[in-house]
Amino acid sequence: MKKIWSHIISGKKKKVVLLVSCMIAIEISGCHYQSKGEYMASVIREEQDMADEMMQSIMDALETKDAEALKELFSPYALEHAENLDEKIEELMKFYPGSNEGYEGNCSSMGGKHYSRLILYGTYDVMNDGQEYEVRFITMQHNDEEPDKVGLYLIEVMTEEAEPEGFKWRNEEDEPGIYVLEPQEIHW
Repeated sequence: MKKIWSHIISGKKKKVVLLVSCMIAIEISGCHYQSKGEYMASVIREEQDMADEMMQSIMDALETKDAEALKELFSPYALEHAENLDEKIEELMKFYPGSNEGYEGNCSSMGGKHYSRLILYGTYDVMNDGQEYEVRFITMQHNDEEPDKVGLYLIEVMTEEAEPEGFKWRNEEDEPGIYVLEPQEIHW
């Protein structure tokens, strides 16, 4: 009987040692519990960082009047389907004087990194020579079903005074490209 108990106890000890070892390995590897709120905050920060990077790239191209750099931000799909993109880039560069005094804004998103696509909608206010501009862009960070849509989809820019009553920003169902000052039709 002693042999049976010592075998059971030694078996339990092995299981306990194995369980404790696994718990230590998980803790050391950096896996830890994150509350839903902490997780959502980290996702929002990550998406905001992505939108800020895109906005900085757009502003860099506008400030240096680098049409090619701006064009390279667009997805292959947008490059193929945008109407008169080269002319629209030129129009935007003429419209925006190019020495920004700073900008601030935020983004919203559709989808997520755990879904088949992630779309970011960046909306920023830009100050330039005392004039305030509103800039909105749509970019796809990933799209498993249509990878040629990954990249910048569209940019809209207008002065605050040009915003008509009932204005609604374009979305990913509208045609890709660059839109300057022109208010769009109300979609509702």
